[in-house]
Amino acid sequence: MTKFEQLVFSNHKLDVFVEKMPATGYQKLFFKLSNNDGSANSNTTISLKAIMDMGNMQHSSPAVQPAWNADMKMYEGAVVFTMPSGDYHWYLNITIGNETKQVLVNVASTPTKLTGSFKATNGDAYVISLVPGKAFTPGINDFTILVNRKKSMMEFPAADGLTIQFNPEMPSMSHGSPNNTDPVNIGNGYYRGKVNFTMSGDWRLHFKVSLHDELLLDDASLDITF
Repeated sequence: MTKFEQLVFSNHKLDVFVEKMPATGYQKLFFKLSNNDGSANSNTTISLKAIMDMGNMQHSSPAVQPAWNADMKMYEGAVVFTMPSGDYHWYLNITIGNETKQVLVNVASTPTKLTGSFKATNGDAYVISLVPGKAFTPGINDFTILVNRKKSMMEFPAADGLTIQFNPEMPSMSHGSPNNTDPVNIGNGYYRGKVNFTMSGDWRLHFKVSLHDELLLDDASLDITF
């Protein structure tokens, strides 16, 4: 874990840590909060919002608000960076009490599509993101995705209660795999399933998403390589 930033608030000091440097997709963030006297603080609300400044417009992206992780003795949260920085700029707005600090974040591109925004049949848009976990290997692997509904350019609430059918494909070899388990909702927009990778290489994860028997997305896909 790497210290990414240190912020000084009126009554607190906040150290921000990352497991890896920011890139497009789901980014875990960890926060160590201290009071002015140096004592640890585990019962304060930290609010997190990612902002992409494109000059003539701004938009946000999905975020998982920080919560206390007793095992790590830190707050743990996440944001989904939906595009690389490029000619534009990502900022993290971090709020404690009435104070907000802004952190510039350089978001690199990834070689595969780990998050995507997909237009639904009802006119809504949904962001589907692969949540980092254990490295994939040939065989049966657990995997988790986060699904958020785009309510506005600035609001991306977690999307619970969806039915998701899942099918992996290896495009370069023109085959799929058997014995996969569709991801099911475990709360807060997270869905967990199992994928059978019969070999290493390039894989495309296809998702069909429904809500109350209404088909929203016929084929939303993410790509990975391992």
